[in-house]
Amino acid sequence: VFASPFGVDRWNISSSVPRKHQNRYYRVFHNLIEKENYFTVFSDIVKYYKVIDKNNLGGINDEYARQHFIIHANESKTKLLEEIELISPTHILTLGNDSFRVITNLLPEHGDKIIGIRHPANGGEKRAKEQIEQLLTKPKPH
Repeated sequence: VFASPFGVDRWNISSSVPRKHQNRYYRVFHNLIEKENYFTVFSDIVKYYKVIDKNNLGGINDEYARQHFIIHANESKTKLLEEIELISPTHILTLGNDSFRVITNLLPEHGDKIIGIRHPANGGEKRAKEQIEQLLTKPKPH
């Protein structure tokens, strides 16, 4: 994922702010994270977030992160590979085209596990939810 794992610790169905962005991610991923016999880990491609202006969280800091995403992804490759080796996932889901391209290029040896999911932001919530549901209902190989 790009940037933080979306405040995953704050995802919930009863948030007091109905349009909070974490609720969007909850709606997309709640079936996946609550499904028995599934172990889901949310991680970042880039393992750090540089704060240029602490008084403007988001804004210039997010712009810097977007502009340097590929550079920082390459710098974080070793840690990402360590995570993947430790977890040994059956699937690696990426959110958005940029993340899919970067992960596919960084980790070609895991290409058969990488699945691109529409990013839930900017109007992608419905499609992302459909893609997760398709993944959950897909018959498992024998």
